[in-house]
Amino acid sequence: IRDHKLSDASSSIATMRTLEKIFANIDAAPDEPKFRRIRLTNPKVAKLLGAKGVQPLLLKAGWRRAVEQMEEAWIHDGGADALLLVRTTRHILGHLATLDEQAHAAAERQRAESLTKMSRQREVTLAEVKADHERRLERAGKLNHTMGAQLPLLAEVNGAVAGERAGLGAPASAGPAAQVAQQRTPP
Repeated sequence: IRDHKLSDASSSIATMRTLEKIFANIDAAPDEPKFRRIRLTNPKVAKLLGAKGVQPLLLKAGWRRAVEQMEEAWIHDGGADALLLVRTTRHILGHLATLDEQAHAAAERQRAESLTKMSRQREVTLAEVKADHERRLERAGKLNHTMGAQLPLLAEVNGAVAGERAGLGAPASAGPAAQVAQQRTPP
């Protein structure tokens, strides 16, 4: 009945709680026929009986499978020994379900804490990436600013050199780059 996989724990707990309720009903009113009969036509009961370990547990606790009133069912005979088994089984199931609920809750808390920690680590990493990106942009901006200040001078030098190659020479009123280019050119 008990399944320790986290994904199946809630269905395992539900199975134990349902069985506990069935046994509690018999324990509270052992002479009541409706509590000593589990109909197989009930979809919830069919699911319950399909759970691992349920049918052997019912057999051990004094239940038997029978056809009654043209319907297949599990019947509890209600003898004194069987009622003692029902009472004991009920308490064990209740205790196991409580333990499993606590374990399931602890596992969920641990999972939530782990997700929170991962989220914080992700935020730190994203902040570091953003800061690195901003530093790179700042360095690129300084480089562009330095290059931007040199671009007019480079353009002037290129123009003067191109003019000399064409045989034109640099005019006397040209800027400092043209004068530098003119000084380099032999007469």
